[in-house]
Amino acid sequence: MLGKGMRAEIDHNGKTLYGIISNIQDKGVYRMVRMNIDNGGGAIRSMEKNFRLSAAPLPELVPCQFKKGDWVNYTVKGETHLGIVDKVTYKINRPFMKVFFEGGSSWVKAPASSFTPAAAPKADEPSEMDKWDITSYKRQHGHDDSIPFSAKITLNGKVVGSVFNDGWGGENSYNVQIDILERLRADVKEWHAKYGNPIFANFALDSWVDWASHGKKMGESAEMHLAGERGLTV
Repeated sequence: MLGKGMRAEIDHNGKTLYGIISNIQDKGVYRMVRMNIDNGGGAIRSMEKNFRLSAAPLPELVPCQFKKGDWVNYTVKGETHLGIVDKVTYKINRPFMKVFFEGGSSWVKAPASSFTPAAAPKADEPSEMDKWDITSYKRQHGHDDSIPFSAKITLNGKVVGSVFNDGWGGENSYNVQIDILERLRADVKEWHAKYGNPIFANFALDSWVDWASHGKKMGESAEMHLAGERGLTV
């Protein structure tokens, strides 16, 4: 009987395909098997009786030129997107990568050969916001007009308050001592004025929370995060 992870082979269209069993579904009177084919050849699904155990050696690993934290370009439908590598895994002998774009708001998992090297984006200049951070970010149950979450706010590594959003589409709520909150707002105002659009200044603190909890940790600069604001009018 075949099992997940076993080396197997199957005759298909006049040739023998080799690979690794990736999934088995019990249909009661028979079992359906899915096998990932060697050398990035995709996958094949058929009844278990059509497969057999294989003694064929595994193909040599294809080296991956990328590692976690590398910046890459990914082109799809004629558009090129800048992303950062989150994880490199192997399907038998071919490297696949999970790459985040736009500060982690979107991602793709594709063969490493689908990506090309890219230069790291320009780093932000030092600012007062370097002392502040968001930690312990957690998604919460709630409405989904926006993302419900809770997180902690730190100043120089020390927790000084919290922030949450109930997911009903409103602004974030802050539980921070008033003098510290005013200090945070002042620093955020300066940060946003440097990289963002003045017409969105009233939402600067929420925008910083979004960046500090996602994009910043993925290597996205503040300038990249706020790029979408620039040029917009109301």
